Amino acid sequence: MLASAGYDSTVRLWTLDGRQVGQPFVGHTEWVRAVAFSPDGTRIASSSIDGTVRIWNRSGKLLAGPLLGHERWVEAVNFSPRGNFLASAGDDGLVRLWNLDGTPRSEPLSGHRAWVVDFAPRGDVMASAGDDGSVLLRNLDGSLRRDALRGHAGSVQALAFSPNGDFFATGGYYDGTVRLW
Repeated sequence: MLASAGYDSTVRLWTLDGRQVGQPFVGHTEWVRAVAFSPDGTRIASSSIDGTVRIWNRSGKLLAGPLLGHERWVEAVNFSPRGNFLASAGDDGLVRLWNLDGTPRSEPLSGHRAWVVDFAPRGDVMASAGDDGSVLLRNLDGSLRRDALRGHAGSVQALAFSPNGDFFATGGYYDGTVRLW
């Protein structure tokens, strides 16, 4: 199954051969920028330029949200590897951690205007990358693991950990490069 984020403010589910499953998930009031499945596949999180995050079941029922706290667009959302919480990255310069019931898990994490957020497969590290070209690695309590990683000339718009978590890749928007860390 595939989930899509829509300019029409909806989330849609699709079969791998391109057939839509069920009705669009309606609730966001602006463009949906990102979607993520929980590791067990039972929940879908969505983030939008309306400044909210929402958590849905696969039938489109809203389970939590709107999750409020970002002051601007929410660019990215991702579940932790165990699926017990999620992170959102916003144009307001904050990464927020959320419990599955929609309550904040911690204070907002500042550092840069984040475009993407991901978790290492072991669940011990969270990474965010953003507009300033940097990557921040954090422990799950929000503390920084090291100084910011810099290597791109401009915005970093993609980030993914390897399956074993030993390294990760980032993709630069303006410099057109992929870097392995």
